Amino acid sequence: MEENHITDSFETFFVRPSGLQYTIDQLPWIIIILIGLITAGTESCPYRKYIFYGVFVLLAYLYYRAFEFRRIAYIVTGEQLIYQHGVFFHKSDYMELYRIVDYQESRTPMQQLTGLKNVTLLSGDRSLPKLTLRGIKRNMRIIDKVRTRVEYNKKRRGIYEITNRF
Repeated sequence: MEENHITDSFETFFVRPSGLQYTIDQLPWIIIILIGLITAGTESCPYRKYIFYGVFVLLAYLYYRAFEFRRIAYIVTGEQLIYQHGVFFHKSDYMELYRIVDYQESRTPMQQLTGLKNVTLLSGDRSLPKLTLRGIKRNMRIIDKVRTRVEYNKKRRGIYEITNRF
């Protein structure tokens, strides 16, 4: 009875990638669209109409990707990490916290400029052995929060890690 009370004391929290991550990911397409608009706006360009159509298709693609990006959510409960994503077919992937074995933080040069990071969780789960939480704000201490829950769940289930050191 007391065990459930303790796991309930872990507040569920939600994390979404920053919108700046979307801009970083789509920056090459954004530049191509801007160049296309400038080129299509020049009267001397012989293929203005086709360039404009190409820009329109790329804009539609970027809108779809933005909608897809906004649908990403990471939910951390007392026992699971849930990764929700998808536009037409919404999907939820579950990672049991007690299966997480390692954590990594990384930052690309653009993420360093914008104050973002990627957090990668490695687990013993067969269906989701690696999950990267992309575009997390640099000052968010998500690994500390997850690690506390992981250690608690491992202890509660009697799971101990055995390592060989040579």
